[in-house]
Amino acid sequence: MNEQLTKEEYEKRFKAFNWSRDTIKDALKKVERLFHTLPHKHYHGTKIFSSTGDYIKNIDNSKLNFNGNDNKDTAYLQDAGESVNSRDLTEVLTVEESYQLQGCATIVRGVVLRSSWTMTDCYYCDMSFSNSDCFGCFGVRQKQYCILNKQYSKEDYVKLKARIIEHMKKTGEWGEYFPASVSPFAYNESIAQVYFPLTKEEALKQGYPWYDREEARNYKPTIVVENIPQKISDTQDSIVNEVIQCASQLSQKEKDAHINCATAFKIIPLELMLYRKLGIPIPEKCFHCRLQDRLGRRNPRKLWHRQCMCDKKHAFHEEHCLNEFETSYAPERKEIIYCEQCYNAEVA
Repeated sequence: MNEQLTKEEYEKRFKAFNWSRDTIKDALKKVERLFHTLPHKHYHGTKIFSSTGDYIKNIDNSKLNFNGNDNKDTAYLQDAGESVNSRDLTEVLTVEESYQLQGCATIVRGVVLRSSWTMTDCYYCDMSFSNSDCFGCFGVRQKQYCILNKQYSKEDYVKLKARIIEHMKKTGEWGEYFPASVSPFAYNESIAQVYFPLTKEEALKQGYPWYDREEARNYKPTIVVENIPQKISDTQDSIVNEVIQCASQLSQKEKDAHINCATAFKIIPLELMLYRKLGIPIPEKCFHCRLQDRLGRRNPRKLWHRQCMCDKKHAFHEEHCLNEFETSYAPERKEIIYCEQCYNAEVA
């Protein structure tokens, strides 16, 4: 709780902590309250220059970069690293002069490298590695001058690529991401449902496929949350034989928030061994709900324009700070948001 302790006092308090489910919940609530009383830097990361985004490190001249590192002169990236002069990248590593890539990286002999064989000058490629001058390719490796996985000469590649781009501009496809119609997964089966949750009606209205289970989730729980042992030391081996009702099913609000809830779940022996090793109680929610809760603690991949909330006297200003920025903290949230200058002055 931000209280400075000696090593001995810290170890004493840690040892005395009661690792029951209710005690852990209470501690998390206290941390949450503390969280809202302290100033927060407007982004998560370090060494950011002329860039916007969140959860980023070593970024220079990059626009809307989320969960990335070591990118320069880039725009519209998520989960991307070590990329230069590129835009519209998702889950890529070490690419240059490229556009609309998904799941591509610099790889030689199955090892991710950070030097040679860089993905260069590639467009609309997916799960392709260490290529240059490729367009619309999937699963190719160490290739050059390929379109739709077909090999061309340099001259033919340049001509056909220009024709394709011209056609895509006329149809409105150029600059758009891979259409949802070619996705092998429905919207609610993908991670998009976690980052950008939609109801079935909203997804279908936007043209996204939706998966409805053919059979009803008619699991019959053998134990409810109230009867799960509070501490792992009180949990018997027989818990692996139980069907545990997910706690998200106990309130309509949680049901609505957790669309992909499995409604019930089981604990496997190896999982039980891990909880005992860590000394923590078994969970009360299914895997899908736990995943959504964890990712829900991260800020959304969206930015709002805001002004620094610091009104303390610093070397940078006498009264209220006038600095403005793009931040993933929405205006209606409770957190106190500072610009980097004021945040560093406050922490120091």
